[in-house]
Amino acid sequence: MTLSNGNNATDAGVVVAPYLAAVAVVDKAKLKLQASIVATLTKCIPSWRDVEPDSVDVEHLGGAMTNLIFAVHKPEGQHRDVLVRVYGEGTESFFSRVEETRLFQLLSDQKIGVELLGQFANGRAEKLIHGSTYTNKRFRQPDESRIIARQLRVFHELSIDIDRTPTYISSIRKLLDVARVKCTDDKFKGIVDFQQLAKDVDDLEKILAQVPSPIVFSHNDLQYGNIMKNDAGDAVFIDFEYTSYNPRGYDIGNHFCEWAYDYHKTVNAHLG
Repeated sequence: MTLSNGNNATDAGVVVAPYLAAVAVVDKAKLKLQASIVATLTKCIPSWRDVEPDSVDVEHLGGAMTNLIFAVHKPEGQHRDVLVRVYGEGTESFFSRVEETRLFQLLSDQKIGVELLGQFANGRAEKLIHGSTYTNKRFRQPDESRIIARQLRVFHELSIDIDRTPTYISSIRKLLDVARVKCTDDKFKGIVDFQQLAKDVDDLEKILAQVPSPIVFSHNDLQYGNIMKNDAGDAVFIDFEYTSYNPRGYDIGNHFCEWAYDYHKTVNAHLG
């Protein structure tokens, strides 16, 4: 059959049943997730005690490198907006969750923009920061870099009650041990020389011991996804899984290394 405009009509049709079935499954899962989040918050945040699940809006903010993040909003009352952080599986290979949570509490007490509202079995509830996360391009702009630098100075001047032994070398060795376990496939033979890498780390430790960089409280993971700009225009650092005391130059140098990587690209993530 030919239509008046010259186009054809066909007996073929769009198959929507599988899509509708999938949407129904997803919607059901979302309702279960929302109910679970609210039930958890009612037990760890007093101001959420009488909140009903159907009055709450849950927004999936995506995943950080090691977490699943949700913004949760209730209609009124104290702590209306909460960030729910669900820890990723297997992250203990890289850092201690117990130490990271204790550190987050200490930083919460410092009033630097983050606030711990409650803890639960596989995560925690935090104050939701109103603002935006930096992008790889944005945090390299001179004006934005100055804002970040000012906040980094404040961060480095904090006096936090944790072990002040620098961790950067031990962290490198720990990651090297993880890589040894991961890279056992034959395809890595002749490509990765772990014995030489271990020697390089030993040599690096000796060389850096001669560098007079002051030991300061360091973030150690200042990539763009871990820096937010709040509505007041200030930089707020988040995600403290790798935070410890380290040479100041290490923290600054690591930040500039992050300028050269885009975590949102799956191909050619290193920037030229």
